[in-house]
Amino acid sequence: MHYYQFNIGDYAKNTAHLSLFEDLAYRRLIDLYYDTEKPIPLDLKHVSRLLRMREHEEEIRIVLQEFFIETSRGWKNKTCDENIKNYKDFLRKQSDNGKKGGRPRKQRAVEDKEQTHRKPTVNPKESQKKPNQEPLTNNHKLETTNQDYDASKPKRKHRIPEDFELTENMAKKAQRYWIDKNRPDLSTKEEFDKFHNHHLAAGTVLLDWERGWQTWYTNAIAFTKPVYGGSANDQPLFD
Repeated sequence: MHYYQFNIGDYAKNTAHLSLFEDLAYRRLIDLYYDTEKPIPLDLKHVSRLLRMREHEEEIRIVLQEFFIETSRGWKNKTCDENIKNYKDFLRKQSDNGKKGGRPRKQRAVEDKEQTHRKPTVNPKESQKKPNQEPLTNNHKLETTNQDYDASKPKRKHRIPEDFELTENMAKKAQRYWIDKNRPDLSTKEEFDKFHNHHLAAGTVLLDWERGWQTWYTNAIAFTKPVYGGSANDQPLFD
C-alpha cells in the first residue's frame, strides 16, 4: 500500500506525550508497515537504518513497545493489519468482478454506495491507542456521473447515463464554439439529442461525458457551413 488516510485529530490526541524524535519514529514506522505490508523487523539496528534514524534507536524502541506487539515474525500493529486486510479484500473483489465482465450498472451503483459507508475505521481507544489509519489507493475508483460528481473519488469510464441532459452550463460552453465559428444555424439541442442517442445505442464508455459532448459539438461545427453572416449572439441557447 502506498496511500492511506491519516486522522490528524486522533493522531494528535494519542501521541501528544511523544518527544519530537519519538513522533518522527512513529510516523516512519507506520509508513514502513504500510509500504512493505509486513511486521517491523525485530533487529533494532536494521530498523533504525530503514527509518534513517541510526542515532535514535532508543526512541524507536520506546515507540515499538507502546504502539506495537512483539511476535516471532516481528513487531505487529493491529490497526495496520486490519487496514491492509481490508485493502487486499477490496482488490480481490475488484479482480473477481473484472473477470466476470464487471458488475451490472444498477448493482454497481448499490455496491459502490454501500462501500462508501463501509470504509475501514478504527477507534484508537480500542486498539491500544493506535491512531486511525485507513487505506486509500488508486484502486478505490468509484463510478460517477456529471450530475453527481465527488472530487475525492477518482473517475472511471462509464456508459452515458440514460437521464443525461443538456444543462444550461453545457449549452453555454458549446455556444462559445458556436459564436467563434459563426454557425448560427446549428441547433444545440438537436445535436445533443443526436449525441445522446448515438452513444446510448453504441454503449460507448468515457471518463467525462460533458467533455465528450463538447468534442461532439466542435466536430459538428467543423462540418456545418453557415447559412448567413449574422451574429450568433442573436440565436437562442436552446432551439
